Amino acid sequence: MSIEYSDVIRVGAELIHPDTGKWFLVTDARVPVVVFVHGFTAHGRYLSRLAEFVAAHGFAAALFNYDSYRGIDQAARDLEMLLGELDEVIREDGIFLVGHSMGGLVARHFVQYGAERSGIRVRGIATLGTPHSGALSKRHVGHLLDWADSVTLPNPFNRSPVCPSSMQLTDASATGLVGKLNQDAAADARCLPLLSISGGLPFLEFGRGSNGGFAGMLRNLVLQRLIGERPNDGLVAESSADIAKVVRVRPRQTHLRDYPGYERINHSYLGRNQHIAGIVVRWLKETLSETVRPAQ
Repeated sequence: MSIEYSDVIRVGAELIHPDTGKWFLVTDARVPVVVFVHGFTAHGRYLSRLAEFVAAHGFAAALFNYDSYRGIDQAARDLEMLLGELDEVIREDGIFLVGHSMGGLVARHFVQYGAERSGIRVRGIATLGTPHSGALSKRHVGHLLDWADSVTLPNPFNRSPVCPSSMQLTDASATGLVGKLNQDAAADARCLPLLSISGGLPFLEFGRGSNGGFAGMLRNLVLQRLIGERPNDGLVAESSADIAKVVRVRPRQTHLRDYPGYERINHSYLGRNQHIAGIVVRWLKETLSETVRPAQ
């Protein structure tokens, strides 16, 4: 079956079912809901394989598709709006959030500032290759945009190193969004279960023609110099992907990098690796059993 995906620039943010590409409905949520949040420059379908795998293990998967150029805070507000329209029972039973790259920051921002306001109970967050301390520089983000054009369709409207998301990822925005998020999270008395997973292959593919060629090697050499730290996943340094190194270690906060194949997984494939998908499923099940619904 051919699935039609909307252009979020024209139709706005949406929650979609990974199997059909249609809007996620209350009737789809007969089991615990897991919302998947894609990263900067990507599309909801980027995490569809992971979402389908999780759904096969007894969860209801929803892909959050949003315009990732408009800012982490704007994406979090869009997520809050869509989740706030879910049935009251679903809000009380709670949801999980799984974010890849910038998507993890969107998930954290929503939980930190919007979840209680909207009455959404979040049971836990899993992040894959998320730059919890932000990216390094505008030049770094420029390479990210080049990489994104090679794995997704170019965005002709907001593709700029000075778009809101770029400024926030480099912590160059007027509000210092990432720094404030981490500061507020460190002072938060809540102990929300949080899993962060990183990759260890310091290499990114820039289109089919340059994967193994000189151009690809040169781009990766420049990226490595900009990152200036190993290990990294080709885009995000380990020290940034590890939530425990960014926000003080808390109960129910876990980081994983010691899984088989860590050194062979880069930023692009963290959400497309079956072993990592299995780790996420086990964490979801364990967290689900620990976070029972509050007594009425």
